[in-house]
Amino acid sequence: MDHNAALRAEFHNLSLSISRQKLRLENLESQLVSIVYPVLTLPFEITSEIFVQCLPDKRGKDVVNPREAPLLLMQVCVAWRQIAISTPPLWSTFDVVGLNRLDLTQLASVWFERAGTCPLSIKIEGPLVKADNFPDFLEIFRRRSREMRSLDLHTGLNDLESMGSRLDLASLRKLSVRVRWESMQQHVHPLHLFQNAYRLHELTSNLSPSLLHLPWAQLTKFTGELYTPAQCLETTDWMPNLTECALAVSRTWPDSPIISHRKLRHLTLFSSPTAHRSCSAIVLAYLTLPALQTLKIRDVGEFTGALLDAFLRRSLPPLRQLVVCPETVGGSTEILLSPPFMALRLTELEIGDPLPAFISHFFDNLAQKADFLPRLQVLSVRNCNGPRGPHVGWILSQAAAAITRRRNNTSGPQLQLFHVTGQKRPAPSFTETELLPFIQLKESGMDIHIDSYEGI
Repeated sequence: MDHNAALRAEFHNLSLSISRQKLRLENLESQLVSIVYPVLTLPFEITSEIFVQCLPDKRGKDVVNPREAPLLLMQVCVAWRQIAISTPPLWSTFDVVGLNRLDLTQLASVWFERAGTCPLSIKIEGPLVKADNFPDFLEIFRRRSREMRSLDLHTGLNDLESMGSRLDLASLRKLSVRVRWESMQQHVHPLHLFQNAYRLHELTSNLSPSLLHLPWAQLTKFTGELYTPAQCLETTDWMPNLTECALAVSRTWPDSPIISHRKLRHLTLFSSPTAHRSCSAIVLAYLTLPALQTLKIRDVGEFTGALLDAFLRRSLPPLRQLVVCPETVGGSTEILLSPPFMALRLTELEIGDPLPAFISHFFDNLAQKADFLPRLQVLSVRNCNGPRGPHVGWILSQAAAAITRRRNNTSGPQLQLFHVTGQKRPAPSFTETELLPFIQLKESGMDIHIDSYEGI
């Protein structure tokens, strides 16, 4: 009996202790709830603006991602949830990949309602007409089309046709229409879907221009992907007010007359990731661009120094930035140091995988001639150490004396940045003697970047 009494007493004491701890826990919880965190004392407008700045520049998936704003912000606390819901700019971007969502219609309805009257930026990627809820979604899409400022459609031609021509795109400024390659093989009628986009000024497309009824003449910025040579010339001719253009050409060029465009200031020739081969550089043979300020040639075939030289002689452009990084095999990029090139007023020059002879002649001219690229401020040499290309160390030896002499003997604009990158591992090593001139240049205020491998 004494043993049982002792057990009951111990049980009673423990129960009392547990009750006291529970009461203490309740008191602590009450104190915790009553704490006002400093961030919660901020005015609504400031917190709302902070939330807007939290929006990702590039999404990992699409907008329905609980790990990114705005959905992430709604999971923190009740106060933040209410602020997020009441901040229309957080909901002004609607980006969905794949439309086979059972809740797509409801999602779009809620998202657009929270966006209020904010201009909308919409991106849709994936098949449309195959989605079970496409008709209901399309009705919501049409109702809000007037608020669309930016629209990006990556789908099939039959999907675009199914949308009809009842969209009110009076506010649309930026349009991207990229169609899956297999759907391009189908015969379709011209699309009238975007014909009333009277404020449109920027277009990205891989569709034939003849398939798009657009206010072409008002466009100022254009990107053409997987375009044929004929399509490039056609679109350029249709856009007299074009100031910025990027082209990815996937086929060889036929005989064609040279086209002159007097307003184009920025041209980029690039390679589309979906193309087997790019010959975009050949565009230069058929264009005269007397107002061109920026020319970028990246990862494309068919580039030669003679091609660029003929373009410069014909156009006499006021170039400020020149990037020549074509698709090459080990040290085969060359720019002819002809009078049209040497007289350019470039402030930035970037060349990839250069020929050793070009490097030698370039730095000889830089050191000896004050009128050689007299305004050059940024010089980049990339992808060195190729099979036939110059070694980074050799480029440094050529550059050191030339840049130092240029800075000492020229009173005009000075080179402010010199950047060299290699192409292969292992990383080369440099002696103190090799690096000393660049240490001195850096101490004088010049930015020096010597990277042993592209991307490091």
